[in-house]
Amino acid sequence: MHARSETAWIGTGHVWRSRTFAEDGTWILNYSEWVGDKQDIMFATSPDLLEWTKVDDGLRFAQDKRWYKEKGRWDCIDVVSGDDGYLYGYFTATPDPAKVKYQHCGFGFARSRDGIRWEALPPVPGDMNGEFGGIQKIGDKYYITMSEGRVGVGGSPHGPFWAQKKNHNIYGGNIYFPRFFHSAPDGPLMNHFYKDGPVYAAPLKSIDIDSEGIMRLVWWPGNEKLKVVEVPVKKRLASGPIQWLEDQLDVNQTTVIEGTVKLPEPDETVVAVRGIVVDQGNGTAECILFESKRTQAGEVRYDVMPMKTILRQTANRDLEFGRQQKFRIVLNRDMTEVYVNDYLTVLARIRNTGHIGLLTEDDTNALEDLRIWRSANEGERPKPAIAF
Repeated sequence: MHARSETAWIGTGHVWRSRTFAEDGTWILNYSEWVGDKQDIMFATSPDLLEWTKVDDGLRFAQDKRWYKEKGRWDCIDVVSGDDGYLYGYFTATPDPAKVKYQHCGFGFARSRDGIRWEALPPVPGDMNGEFGGIQKIGDKYYITMSEGRVGVGGSPHGPFWAQKKNHNIYGGNIYFPRFFHSAPDGPLMNHFYKDGPVYAAPLKSIDIDSEGIMRLVWWPGNEKLKVVEVPVKKRLASGPIQWLEDQLDVNQTTVIEGTVKLPEPDETVVAVRGIVVDQGNGTAECILFESKRTQAGEVRYDVMPMKTILRQTANRDLEFGRQQKFRIVLNRDMTEVYVNDYLTVLARIRNTGHIGLLTEDDTNALEDLRIWRSANEGERPKPAIAF
Protein backbone atom coordinates (compact mmCIF):
# COMPACT_ATOMS: atom_id res chain seq x y z
CA MET A 1 0.00 0.00 0.00
CA HIS A 2 1.08 3.56 -0.65
CA ALA A 3 -0.13 6.87 0.74
CA ARG A 4 -2.53 8.88 -1.37
CA SER A 5 -1.09 12.04 -2.91
CA GLU A 6 -3.12 14.27 -0.57
CA THR A 7 -2.16 12.35 2.60
CA ALA A 8 0.17 14.24 4.95
CA TRP A 9 0.71 11.45 7.50
CA ILE A 10 -0.37 7.86 8.20
CA GLY A 11 -0.74 6.44 11.71
CA THR A 12 -0.70 2.95 13.12
CA GLY A 13 -3.70 0.74 13.85
CA HIS A 14 -4.91 -2.75 14.76
CA VAL A 15 -5.62 -5.91 12.77
CA TRP A 16 -8.61 -8.22 13.28
CA ARG A 17 -10.50 -11.05 11.64
CA SER A 18 -13.71 -10.32 9.75
CA ARG A 19 -16.91 -11.72 11.27
CA THR A 20 -17.05 -14.09 8.30
CA PHE A 21 -13.42 -15.16 8.65
CA ALA A 22 -14.30 -18.87 8.73
CA GLU A 23 -15.82 -18.55 5.25
CA ASP A 24 -13.65 -15.94 3.52
CA GLY A 25 -10.40 -15.79 5.53
CA THR A 26 -10.41 -11.97 5.39
CA TRP A 27 -8.25 -9.87 7.68
CA ILE A 28 -8.99 -6.19 8.29
CA LEU A 29 -6.68 -3.44 9.47
CA ASN A 30 -7.32 0.20 10.25
CA TYR A 31 -4.95 3.12 10.02
CA SER A 32 -5.34 6.84 10.54
CA GLU A 33 -4.88 9.22 7.64
CA TRP A 34 -4.15 12.91 8.01
CA VAL A 35 -5.50 14.96 5.13
CA GLY A 36 -5.08 18.70 5.61
CA ASP A 37 -5.59 19.44 9.31
CA LYS A 38 -7.87 16.51 10.06
CA GLN A 39 -7.33 12.88 11.05
CA ASP A 40 -9.75 10.15 9.91
CA ILE A 41 -9.67 6.36 10.00
CA MET A 42 -9.36 4.18 6.90
CA PHE A 43 -9.33 0.43 6.34
CA ALA A 44 -7.67 -2.25 4.24
CA THR A 45 -8.31 -5.97 3.76
CA SER A 46 -6.06 -8.96 3.16
CA PRO A 47 -6.41 -12.70 2.57
CA ASP A 48 -2.95 -13.52 3.98
CA LEU A 49 -1.67 -10.59 6.13
CA LEU A 50 0.89 -9.86 3.39
CA GLU A 51 -0.93 -8.20 0.52
CA TRP A 52 -3.38 -5.46 1.50
CA THR A 53 -6.08 -3.66 -0.48
CA LYS A 54 -7.48 -0.29 0.61
CA VAL A 55 -11.23 -0.05 0.88
CA ASP A 56 -13.14 2.60 -1.05
CA ASP A 57 -12.57 6.14 0.20
CA GLY A 58 -16.30 6.45 0.74
CA LEU A 59 -15.92 4.14 3.76
CA ARG A 60 -13.67 6.62 5.56
CA PHE A 61 -14.65 6.76 9.26
CA ALA A 62 -14.70 10.37 10.43
CA GLN A 63 -15.36 12.08 13.76
CA ASP A 64 -19.00 12.15 14.83
CA LYS A 65 -19.60 15.68 16.07
CA ARG A 66 -22.50 14.58 18.27
CA TRP A 67 -19.98 13.40 20.90
CA TYR A 68 -16.45 14.05 19.59
CA LYS A 69 -14.41 17.06 18.53
CA GLU A 70 -14.41 17.51 14.77
CA LYS A 71 -10.62 17.82 14.55
CA GLY A 72 -9.66 15.75 17.58
CA ARG A 73 -7.76 12.46 17.70
CA TRP A 74 -9.36 9.60 15.73
CA ASP A 75 -7.01 6.64 15.61
CA CYS A 76 -6.23 2.95 16.26
CA ILE A 77 -9.43 0.90 16.48
CA ASP A 78 -9.29 -2.40 18.36
CA VAL A 79 -12.35 -4.64 18.29
CA VAL A 80 -14.24 -7.26 20.26
CA SER A 81 -17.21 -9.35 19.14
CA GLY A 82 -20.51 -8.67 20.84
CA ASP A 83 -23.26 -11.22 21.37
CA ASP A 84 -25.62 -9.19 19.16
CA GLY A 85 -23.86 -9.61 15.80
CA TYR A 86 -21.80 -6.42 16.04
CA LEU A 87 -18.10 -5.83 16.26
CA TYR A 88 -17.49 -3.15 18.87
CA GLY A 89 -14.55 -0.82 18.31
CA TYR A 90 -12.56 1.26 20.80
CA PHE A 91 -10.01 3.84 19.73
CA THR A 92 -8.11 6.99 20.61
CA ALA A 93 -10.49 9.93 20.24
CA THR A 94 -11.31 13.31 21.77
CA PRO A 95 -14.76 13.44 23.38
CA ASP A 96 -16.25 16.93 23.41
CA PRO A 97 -16.74 17.99 27.06
CA ALA A 98 -19.52 20.36 26.00
CA LYS A 99 -21.52 17.40 24.69
CA VAL A 100 -20.49 14.49 26.94
CA LYS A 101 -21.37 15.42 30.52
CA TYR A 102 -21.03 12.04 32.27
CA GLN A 103 -17.86 10.36 33.59
CA HIS A 104 -16.27 8.52 30.68
CA CYS A 105 -13.01 6.83 29.71
CA GLY A 106 -11.83 9.48 27.28
CA PHE A 107 -11.68 7.33 24.15
CA GLY A 108 -13.91 6.58 21.19
CA PHE A 109 -16.57 3.88 20.84
CA ALA A 110 -18.26 2.52 17.69
CA ARG A 111 -19.88 -0.58 16.19
CA SER A 112 -19.86 -2.35 12.85
CA ARG A 113 -21.50 -5.36 11.22
CA ASP A 114 -18.62 -6.10 8.85
CA GLY A 115 -15.60 -4.39 10.42
CA ILE A 116 -15.38 -1.86 7.57
CA ARG A 117 -18.51 0.28 7.84
CA TRP A 118 -18.54 1.93 11.26
CA GLU A 119 -21.17 3.80 13.29
CA ALA A 120 -19.90 6.02 16.11
CA LEU A 121 -21.45 5.66 19.58
CA PRO A 122 -21.17 7.79 22.73
CA PRO A 123 -17.99 7.26 24.76
CA VAL A 124 -18.20 4.38 27.23
CA PRO A 125 -18.56 5.37 30.90
CA GLY A 126 -15.89 4.58 33.47
CA ASP A 127 -13.28 6.01 35.82
CA MET A 128 -10.21 5.79 33.56
CA ASN A 129 -9.00 8.35 31.06
CA GLY A 130 -6.26 8.36 28.46
CA GLU A 131 -5.10 6.97 25.14
CA PHE A 132 -6.70 3.63 24.33
CA GLY A 133 -4.55 0.51 23.98
CA GLY A 134 -6.58 -2.64 23.37
CA ILE A 135 -9.52 -4.81 24.46
CA GLN A 136 -9.88 -8.53 25.09
CA LYS A 137 -12.75 -10.64 26.44
CA ILE A 138 -11.47 -13.22 28.94
CA GLY A 139 -14.09 -15.41 30.56
CA ASP A 140 -17.13 -13.22 31.17
CA LYS A 141 -15.17 -9.99 31.59
CA TYR A 142 -13.82 -7.40 29.18
CA TYR A 143 -10.32 -6.08 29.86
CA ILE A 144 -9.03 -2.85 28.36
CA THR A 145 -5.53 -1.41 28.38
CA MET A 146 -4.72 2.26 28.23
CA SER A 147 -1.61 4.39 27.93
CA GLU A 148 1.28 3.50 30.25
CA GLY A 149 -0.16 -0.01 30.75
CA ARG A 150 -3.19 0.72 32.93
CA VAL A 151 -5.99 -1.87 33.00
CA GLY A 152 -9.76 -1.49 33.25
CA VAL A 153 -12.42 -4.17 33.62
CA GLY A 154 -16.05 -4.25 32.50
CA GLY A 155 -18.91 -6.70 32.26
CA SER A 156 -20.16 -5.57 28.84
CA PRO A 157 -18.76 -4.15 25.59
CA HIS A 158 -20.73 -1.00 26.47
CA GLY A 159 -18.89 -0.56 29.79
CA PRO A 160 -18.60 0.90 32.27
CA PHE A 161 -14.89 0.12 32.61
CA TRP A 162 -13.43 0.52 36.08
CA ALA A 163 -9.75 0.65 36.96
CA GLN A 164 -8.45 -2.74 38.07
CA LYS A 165 -8.37 -2.65 41.89
CA LYS A 166 -5.04 -4.46 42.20
CA ASN A 167 -2.01 -4.29 39.91
CA HIS A 168 -3.68 -1.40 38.11
CA ASN A 169 -0.65 -0.78 35.89
CA ILE A 170 0.43 -4.19 34.61
CA TYR A 171 3.63 -2.76 33.09
CA GLY A 172 5.00 0.19 35.05
CA GLY A 173 7.86 1.10 32.71
CA ASN A 174 8.59 3.39 29.77
CA ILE A 175 6.24 1.57 27.43
CA TYR A 176 3.76 2.43 24.69
CA PHE A 177 0.96 0.66 22.82
CA PRO A 178 -0.07 -1.90 25.48
CA ARG A 179 -2.10 -4.15 23.20
CA PHE A 180 -3.49 -7.67 22.96
CA PHE A 181 -2.30 -10.25 20.46
CA HIS A 182 -5.79 -11.68 20.01
CA SER A 183 -5.14 -14.60 17.69
CA ALA A 184 -2.07 -16.21 19.30
CA PRO A 185 -2.35 -20.02 18.94
CA ASP A 186 -2.38 -20.75 22.69
CA GLY A 187 -4.60 -17.86 23.72
CA PRO A 188 -4.24 -14.08 23.87
CA LEU A 189 -0.86 -12.52 24.61
CA MET A 190 0.23 -8.96 25.34
CA ASN A 191 2.63 -6.86 23.32
CA HIS A 192 4.09 -3.37 23.65
CA PHE A 193 6.98 -1.14 22.63
CA TYR A 194 9.69 0.61 24.61
CA LYS A 195 9.81 4.40 24.29
CA ASP A 196 12.03 7.25 25.55
CA GLY A 197 14.93 6.04 23.43
CA PRO A 198 15.33 3.71 20.45
CA VAL A 199 11.96 2.03 19.90
CA TYR A 200 12.01 -1.73 20.55
CA ALA A 201 9.27 -4.30 20.13
CA ALA A 202 9.38 -6.05 23.51
CA PRO A 203 9.10 -9.81 24.07
CA LEU A 204 5.52 -11.05 24.16
CA LYS A 205 3.90 -11.75 27.53
CA SER A 206 1.33 -14.34 28.59
CA ILE A 207 -1.74 -13.26 30.56
CA ASP A 208 -2.65 -14.56 34.02
CA ILE A 209 -6.07 -13.93 35.56
CA ASP A 210 -6.33 -14.88 39.23
CA SER A 211 -9.39 -15.99 41.20
CA GLU A 212 -10.30 -12.35 41.86
CA GLY A 213 -10.22 -11.55 38.14
CA ILE A 214 -6.98 -9.55 38.46
CA MET A 215 -4.79 -9.49 35.36
CA ARG A 216 -1.03 -9.90 35.57
CA LEU A 217 1.61 -10.56 32.93
CA VAL A 218 3.80 -13.65 33.04
CA TRP A 219 6.68 -15.17 31.10
CA TRP A 220 5.52 -16.53 27.74
CA PRO A 221 6.95 -20.04 27.10
CA GLY A 222 7.58 -19.07 23.47
CA ASN A 223 10.32 -16.74 24.70
CA GLU A 224 12.38 -19.78 25.63
CA LYS A 225 13.55 -19.59 22.01
CA LEU A 226 15.60 -16.55 23.03
CA LYS A 227 17.87 -18.95 24.93
CA VAL A 228 20.03 -20.40 22.15
CA VAL A 229 23.58 -20.67 23.48
CA GLU A 230 24.37 -21.16 27.17
CA VAL A 231 27.11 -18.87 28.47
CA PRO A 232 29.48 -20.26 31.15
CA VAL A 233 29.05 -18.58 34.53
CA LYS A 234 32.44 -17.75 35.99
CA LYS A 235 32.49 -15.85 39.28
CA ARG A 236 35.39 -13.82 40.57
CA LEU A 237 36.46 -14.20 44.17
CA ALA A 238 34.07 -12.31 46.39
CA SER A 239 35.28 -8.85 47.30
CA GLY A 240 32.86 -6.64 49.17
CA PRO A 241 29.08 -6.90 48.77
CA ILE A 242 29.17 -7.70 45.03
CA GLN A 243 30.46 -10.87 43.40
CA TRP A 244 31.33 -9.98 39.81
CA LEU A 245 31.09 -12.33 36.84
CA GLU A 246 34.35 -12.89 35.01
CA ASP A 247 33.13 -12.53 31.43
CA GLN A 248 31.47 -9.54 29.81
CA LEU A 249 28.11 -10.15 28.12
CA ASP A 250 27.42 -9.04 24.54
CA VAL A 251 25.05 -6.10 24.97
CA ASN A 252 23.86 -6.32 21.34
CA GLN A 253 22.39 -9.78 21.81
CA THR A 254 19.46 -10.85 23.92
CA THR A 255 20.71 -12.26 27.22
CA VAL A 256 18.57 -14.27 29.64
CA ILE A 257 19.81 -14.63 33.22
CA GLU A 258 18.03 -17.10 35.49
CA GLY A 259 18.57 -18.19 39.06
CA THR A 260 17.25 -18.47 42.60
CA VAL A 261 17.54 -15.78 45.23
CA LYS A 262 17.27 -16.55 48.93
CA LEU A 263 16.25 -13.60 51.07
CA PRO A 264 17.28 -13.33 54.74
CA GLU A 265 14.74 -13.31 57.52
CA PRO A 266 13.45 -9.82 58.29
CA ASP A 267 15.64 -7.86 60.67
CA GLU A 268 14.54 -4.38 61.72
CA THR A 269 18.13 -3.45 62.57
CA VAL A 270 19.71 -4.52 59.28
CA VAL A 271 18.56 -3.76 55.74
CA ALA A 272 19.82 -6.65 53.60
CA VAL A 273 19.76 -6.32 49.83
CA ARG A 274 19.97 -9.11 47.26
CA GLY A 275 20.00 -8.62 43.52
CA ILE A 276 21.73 -8.28 40.18
CA VAL A 277 23.82 -5.26 39.21
CA VAL A 278 25.18 -3.90 35.94
CA ASP A 279 28.42 -1.98 36.47
CA GLN A 280 28.46 1.64 35.31
CA GLY A 281 32.02 2.46 36.35
CA ASN A 282 33.19 4.97 38.95
CA GLY A 283 31.87 2.82 41.77
CA THR A 284 28.23 2.84 40.60
CA ALA A 285 25.96 0.17 39.19
CA GLU A 286 22.41 -0.15 37.96
CA CYS A 287 20.60 -2.62 40.19
CA ILE A 288 17.64 -4.98 40.37
CA LEU A 289 16.76 -5.70 44.00
CA PHE A 290 14.59 -8.60 45.18
CA GLU A 291 12.30 -8.39 48.20
CA SER A 292 9.54 -10.68 49.43
CA LYS A 293 6.69 -8.43 48.26
CA ARG A 294 8.30 -6.34 45.56
CA THR A 295 11.11 -5.91 43.05
CA GLN A 296 12.95 -2.61 42.74
CA ALA A 297 15.25 -0.96 40.23
CA GLY A 298 17.70 1.86 40.69
CA GLU A 299 21.36 2.63 41.30
CA VAL A 300 23.86 1.61 43.96
CA ARG A 301 27.09 3.26 45.04
CA TYR A 302 29.29 0.32 45.96
CA ASP A 303 32.49 2.29 46.51
CA VAL A 304 31.26 3.50 49.90
CA MET A 305 30.23 1.55 52.98
CA PRO A 306 27.48 1.17 53.74
CA MET A 307 26.35 1.16 50.12
CA LYS A 308 24.03 3.92 49.00
CA THR A 309 20.95 3.03 46.98
CA ILE A 310 18.82 5.35 44.85
CA LEU A 311 15.57 3.64 43.82
CA ARG A 312 13.67 4.70 40.70
CA GLN A 313 11.05 2.00 40.24
CA THR A 314 9.11 -0.37 42.50
CA ALA A 315 6.82 -3.21 41.37
CA ASN A 316 4.89 -5.37 43.83
CA ARG A 317 2.08 -6.72 41.61
CA ASP A 318 0.05 -7.15 44.83
CA LEU A 319 1.68 -10.54 45.39
CA GLU A 320 3.76 -12.24 48.05
CA PHE A 321 6.83 -13.59 46.25
CA GLY A 322 8.28 -15.36 49.29
CA ARG A 323 11.75 -15.60 50.77
CA GLN A 324 13.00 -17.89 48.01
CA GLN A 325 12.31 -16.68 44.51
CA LYS A 326 12.99 -17.86 40.99
CA PHE A 327 14.05 -14.91 38.86
CA ARG A 328 14.60 -14.29 35.18
CA ILE A 329 16.17 -11.14 33.72
CA VAL A 330 16.10 -10.34 29.99
CA LEU A 331 18.64 -7.85 28.65
CA ASN A 332 19.13 -6.43 25.17
CA ARG A 333 20.99 -3.16 24.69
CA ASP A 334 19.27 -0.89 27.24
CA MET A 335 16.08 -2.98 27.50
CA THR A 336 15.65 -4.76 30.85
CA GLU A 337 12.78 -7.00 31.92
CA VAL A 338 12.54 -8.82 35.26
CA TYR A 339 10.34 -11.80 36.09
CA VAL A 340 9.91 -13.23 39.59
CA ASN A 341 8.26 -16.63 39.94
CA ASP A 342 7.35 -16.08 36.27
CA TYR A 343 5.44 -12.83 36.99
CA LEU A 344 6.60 -9.69 35.21
CA THR A 345 7.80 -7.18 37.79
CA VAL A 346 10.20 -4.48 36.56
CA LEU A 347 10.50 -2.98 33.09
CA ALA A 348 13.32 -0.46 32.74
CA ARG A 349 15.80 1.08 30.37
CA ILE A 350 19.33 1.02 31.76
CA ARG A 351 22.83 1.51 30.39
CA ASN A 352 23.86 -2.08 29.80
CA THR A 353 27.63 -2.44 29.89
CA GLY A 354 27.65 -6.24 29.95
CA HIS A 355 29.52 -6.25 33.30
CA ILE A 356 27.22 -8.20 35.62
CA GLY A 357 27.52 -8.74 39.36
CA LEU A 358 25.64 -10.56 42.10
CA LEU A 359 24.66 -8.40 45.02
CA THR A 360 24.93 -10.84 47.93
CA GLU A 361 26.52 -8.75 50.72
CA ASP A 362 27.97 -11.21 53.26
CA ASP A 363 26.13 -14.29 51.96
CA THR A 364 27.85 -15.54 48.79
CA ASN A 365 25.22 -18.29 48.46
CA ALA A 366 22.30 -15.87 48.39
CA LEU A 367 22.00 -16.26 44.60
CA GLU A 368 22.16 -19.84 43.38
CA ASP A 369 21.46 -21.95 40.29
CA LEU A 370 22.69 -19.11 38.10
CA ARG A 371 22.48 -19.81 34.36
CA ILE A 372 22.91 -17.44 31.42
CA TRP A 373 21.93 -17.80 27.77
CA ARG A 374 22.33 -15.57 24.74
CA SER A 375 20.49 -15.35 21.44
CA ALA A 376 21.91 -16.76 18.21
CA ASN A 377 24.60 -15.25 16.04
CA GLU A 378 23.94 -15.17 12.31
CA GLY A 379 25.73 -18.47 11.68
CA GLU A 380 23.85 -20.20 14.51
CA ARG A 381 20.33 -19.42 13.29
CA PRO A 382 18.33 -22.27 11.75
CA LYS A 383 18.41 -22.26 7.95
CA PRO A 384 15.02 -22.07 6.19
CA ALA A 385 13.89 -25.17 4.36
CA ILE A 386 14.66 -25.25 0.65
CA ALA A 387 11.55 -25.42 -1.51
CA PHE A 388 11.68 -27.67 -4.58
